Amino acid sequence: MTLRVPHLATLCLALLVIAASFAARPLNAHANFFAPTSVWNQPLAANAPLDPNSAAYVRELVRQATPRTAGGYGAGIQTTSFGVPIYTVGAAQPRVPVKLDTASPILGAAFKAGIPLPTSAVAAAGSDGNLAVYQPSTDTIWEFWRLARKADGWHSQWGGKLVGVSRNPGVYRNVLGPDGKNFIERCFWGAPSSKFSVVAGVIRINELRSGVIPHALALHLPEIRAGVRNFPAQATDGRTASASSIPMGAHLRLDPSINVNAMPWPPAIKALARAAQTYGVVVNNHSGDVGFRAEDPRQFGSDPYPALFGNQSASQLMRQFPWDKLRMLKLDLRSGGCSNV
Repeated sequence: MTLRVPHLATLCLALLVIAASFAARPLNAHANFFAPTSVWNQPLAANAPLDPNSAAYVRELVRQATPRTAGGYGAGIQTTSFGVPIYTVGAAQPRVPVKLDTASPILGAAFKAGIPLPTSAVAAAGSDGNLAVYQPSTDTIWEFWRLARKADGWHSQWGGKLVGVSRNPGVYRNVLGPDGKNFIERCFWGAPSSKFSVVAGVIRINELRSGVIPHALALHLPEIRAGVRNFPAQATDGRTASASSIPMGAHLRLDPSINVNAMPWPPAIKALARAAQTYGVVVNNHSGDVGFRAEDPRQFGSDPYPALFGNQSASQLMRQFPWDKLRMLKLDLRSGGCSNV
């Protein structure tokens, strides 16, 4: 029998087509943003040291997570209003300029240079208007705050750009701008006030479907301590003076001795609990209640969350989350200001 060997040019073309198709595919349920050693992806050691004031911090967290009818703020998951639409695009996605409506020459130039933003893209419905574009072929994420399409094209109030996403720790860091003085990433870029990436810790729809969330969870709180931040958070807009208040960037984890699979929790809570136990939860932003942030589903044409939440509301579901079983990991507090530290 004689085997026919494809023409070399034909074979190369076929390989390029296959590579392009993989680059354009969205992340699957077990693929993560950012470096494996980042705070978002590094599994916690079973004996990770706790902060000496862990119990007081957890009491404070439970107080804030208590339903409003009982004097707290309540707890939930941000999905369709303050979630994050994440658009994964291929290498051939056309680039369009985005006008930055806030005075920042460097970020404005980065946006004006062109972003592979799909024409069908829609920002989250809440007042933050967040949206992220991820391009695997360039290993880049563009992030927006208050993104909107107007008569003259795309506009954004703020945002950022992260290059080398697969090696990035998931936070905007000290990168000097052209003037050699201003730190264009840490001091000026990024949507959350912590300067963590807006997609860091976001729960993906496919992750909930699979029951496996392979990264830490982004936690938002109504009350955050003023003046300090826990590394690697790079900034804070906390306004609470109490020493027992939780700082931006604080890293908590679910008690590792709990057998999550044996608990009488719904599947979504078990998925969240396993992630909180293995990777932890990281405070990354202010919000009107306590909870986590999920992927906005509007690009997919339907809302999967009612079914994923067992036909409970997000607040009903999160009342079952074991807030009191979290533990505060040892804090590494830094000045809350934006300086080269």
